[in-house]
Amino acid sequence: QYSIGVAPASAVFVPTHTGGTARMLSRYKPRVWVVAVSRDEAACQALAFSYGVRAIHTDAEPEDWRSFIRSCFQQLGLPLGLTVLLDGPSRRDPNANYRVEFLLLGEESGQKRV
Repeated sequence: QYSIGVAPASAVFVPTHTGGTARMLSRYKPRVWVVAVSRDEAACQALAFSYGVRAIHTDAEPEDWRSFIRSCFQQLGLPLGLTVLLDGPSRRDPNANYRVEFLLLGEESGQKRV
């Protein structure tokens, strides 16, 4: 919650199995979109009534989050900018650590990370 309020992010991307993290963020009524990415279509449908959450159904977890997020921004018509990625263990990597990653997406950002 604090990171979202302090950093001038354009959106927060949350990979999710059940939608729990996206719903938790929704309770704080963030000023930016929370984009929940899930392989579970039922989880995506359940998020339809969560404040400020846009659910995206995918067949597989993206290999490259930077490219995936950039294409989502273009499809949703959002301006590129600072984006927050909240990620943790997944089916592909069950031993991964929980992390908050700030991605700077812009025309000149290249591989820069904040």
